[in-house]
Amino acid sequence: MTTEDEVMQLLRRADPDRHRDHTPVINGTDYLAALPTRSTTVTLTDTEPTPAPTDGHHRWPIVTVAASAVVVLGIGALILTARDDSEPAGAADTVADTTVAPEAARAPEETARGFLDAYVANDADRALTYLTDDAIVAGWQSPEGLRRAVAWNEAAGYKQTIEDCTRLDGATAPEVTLKCNYELDALGSETIGLGPFPGSWDLTVRDGKIVASTDDESPEGLYVEAWKPFGNWIRNEHRDDVAVMYTDAGENLHTQATTDQALQLWEQRTGEYVQAVLSGRQTYRADFAAICATQAAQLAQLTVPDEGALDQVASWNTSAAAILQQTYSDLVAMDTPQLVDTRQYTDFYHQIISVAANFEATAEAATAGNATRLTELDIDYETLRQGMTSSPAGSGLEKCLDSIPTSAMSGTRAP
Repeated sequence: MTTEDEVMQLLRRADPDRHRDHTPVINGTDYLAALPTRSTTVTLTDTEPTPAPTDGHHRWPIVTVAASAVVVLGIGALILTARDDSEPAGAADTVADTTVAPEAARAPEETARGFLDAYVANDADRALTYLTDDAIVAGWQSPEGLRRAVAWNEAAGYKQTIEDCTRLDGATAPEVTLKCNYELDALGSETIGLGPFPGSWDLTVRDGKIVASTDDESPEGLYVEAWKPFGNWIRNEHRDDVAVMYTDAGENLHTQATTDQALQLWEQRTGEYVQAVLSGRQTYRADFAAICATQAAQLAQLTVPDEGALDQVASWNTSAAAILQQTYSDLVAMDTPQLVDTRQYTDFYHQIISVAANFEATAEAATAGNATRLTELDIDYETLRQGMTSSPAGSGLEKCLDSIPTSAMSGTRAP
């Protein structure tokens, strides 16, 4: 039988700090008397001794039932006292919910746009957070490879404008592949009036991460209009830079280098290339306009034929044909910068030589007095003349076009 003194000793051992002078001692008898006022029932039962452990770990021995009951009562007393000292009545009856809801997984579209937003902003470290290791290795070989690729984009003026992302797989698929379309400006194309070039990313997303990515290697029109002319300019103007800026020094210059030295040259040469294009285009237009001005002055000096005077019609057309043939020869002989898109110019001077041929045929028909042939040639000439254009504005072709008459029969140009 355990005495009250033994109970108090056990209480002191359970919480020695509780029974120092600064803390009131709880009376076990009073606590037992208070139990009926609480809605907790404690049932004590006989417990068989626990077998000795066989796994080698230390285990504390089992105390008798009576001693266990006393310890339980002592702990309860401590809890009661603590609640009376620090908690209002009923506060401990409510259990705080500390469960934290797991963060919702990002939608595939959100993951794709997050990566692309970081990539086009040249934020390589943020872009890496959206990629699995496998995606990094497959696309860029390593995190440093992606950082180098992003640095090269910035140096060479590669700018993607993302338009939309569309799922290619079902909404419930464990891996969702999205096609994200974009428009690309590169190597100063926007400044020099080329592009933008359409392309797309294919991004496969699983569990909020991109597990695979594929970007268009050559968006439509990029190679012909921007990449190849730039490479030709580097080869012609800065031949020693080819081995530094490209990993393949062959004919096509397909692959860029991304060393520190290469990145510096890509940034420097891209800016110089844009200026060379703009200046070469301006020079070419000015030279073209000078030749057209000469043609206009020469045609203006010709005497306009009198109506019905076929001999004068023949003379005018013979002289006009010679002037246009000279214009054609001068234009073809121009030193055309490779950076200038000359398609509009070549189309124009090919039309000039066709007009000159019509003038010669009209002179022959007038000399022969062949009215039927003259009518046919006049219709053909009208078709040729209407198909000629000096666009775009500022091309330098305006004076050439304005000086060519609307009718080879009259040698005049209607306003």
